[in-house]
Amino acid sequence: MKDIKKQIEKMVIDSFSVILEEFDSIMPISKRTRIYGGDSPLDSTAVVSMVVDLEMKLADEIGFLISLSDDRAMSQKRSPFRDVESMVDYILVLYQEHKNE
Repeated sequence: MKDIKKQIEKMVIDSFSVILEEFDSIMPISKRTRIYGGDSPLDSTAVVSMVVDLEMKLADEIGFLISLSDDRAMSQKRSPFRDVESMVDYILVLYQEHKNE
C-alpha cells in the first residue's frame, strides 16, 4: 500500500506541475499545496485540466479507470480537491474499494 501511495502522490504532483507549467507558473509542490480554494495558484479551469490529466495518468500507469469529479467527490465534507494530500488520500480510498470488488 505504501508503494501505491507514493506512486499516486507522484502522479498528483506531476499533474499539478504540468498544469502550472501551462500557466507559466513554477512553484514547489508539497503534500500541503492547495489545489483549489484558498491560496491555490489554480483557477477552476486549471483544476479541471489537472483532474483530467490525473485520471489519464491513473489509467495509463496503474490501470485504474476513475472519474475524480463525480457526485461522491463533490459531496465530501472535506473536499478531496483541497490539497495534494487530500487528493492522494481520496484516490487511495477509491483504489482500495476498486481492488476489493
